[in-house]
This record gives sequence, structure tokens and C-alpha cells, in this order.
Amino acid sequence: MLGSELVSLTPASSRRRLYNRIWQRLIDEPGYRSRFGIALGPVTKAAALDRLWNRGDVRIHKLLVRLGNAAFIGVAYIEEDRRNGACFIAMGLLPEFRGRRLGSVTARLLLRKSFAELNARRVESSALSSNPASITMQDGMILEGTLKGRFIIDGREVDELLFRLLRSEWESQQQTKTYHLERSLP
Repeated sequence: MLGSELVSLTPASSRRRLYNRIWQRLIDEPGYRSRFGIALGPVTKAAALDRLWNRGDVRIHKLLVRLGNAAFIGVAYIEEDRRNGACFIAMGLLPEFRGRRLGSVTARLLLRKSFAELNARRVESSALSSNPASITMQDGMILEGTLKGRFIIDGREVDELLFRLLRSEWESQQQTKTYHLERSLP
């Protein structure tokens, strides 16, 4: 897919300031609470970013989302729970890059990294019902449940939608994609 050639993930370990600046820009943006709620509050606070690289059996992989060789368009992270073989993924794209399906491509890259590189058996994510764009970025993931009224944002109850993808489901999706590609080749 063309989008996957344009979007890449770069480890943020040597670019913490840039990672923090992008998160801060996302947090300072009007309406950020309706996109992120308070779920990412402790993770996205600039001061906390430098402390959360590793915690026992949990490893935090902080990533910059890059478009081509030019711009960094957002941030992402994978919280790897080594003991349970599970990963939690999250991302935020800068406003000027939203609405171009780059979030879905980034989600696929995060899934691939979680399963292929980190050997996860399960990947989880969540989205707020107040953020329809985030819901569509859960590309290929399965809605596992809804936490009704999880957050109060601007005086309204907002649901948190929980998504998951198991390794066997991801592998099946990969085989299906390969099969469709092979069938379409002359």
C-alpha cells in the first residue's frame, strides 16, 4: 500500500525533546480532552515522558510518526507487557495531517511492530466515543467492549471503546491480504 511506504515509525529515544514537543502541541490543542480524555494524561505530560521508558516487566516504546523523509507528523507508543505477552498501542497525529487515513496506516505499523518485533500474543487499544476519527483508526482490530460513561468531558459522559487483536487473528488477516494480492497478479 502506498500509505505504508510514506509513513514510518522512528524510535524517539534519541529525540525525546521532539517527542515531548509534539505531545505538548497535541495537549495544548483545543478539544484534546475529547480525543484523549484523561486516559493518557499521566503519559502525555511532558515531565513524565522522560521517566516512563521502562517499568519492570512493562516496557514503553515511544515512537515518532514520520511522513516520507520530511516531516514528523505525530507520536505513538507501545506499552509492552512482557509477562503477559500483551501490548497496548496509542497515537496522536498533528491536526494538519488528520483526515488523510495516515492514522490507519500508523495503526497497522504499530500492530506489525507489536506482533512481528515484540512477539505479542495480544494487542489492545482504546478510543473515546467523542472521537469518531480515532474509532476508524482501529483498523482490523475487534471491538471487545465498551466502558459506558467512563469519562466526563466538558460535562458529558463519554464512553471508552476497547479494541483488541490476537496474534492468530492478525496472522489470518496477513494471509488473506497475501492471498488477495497473489490472486490479482497476472
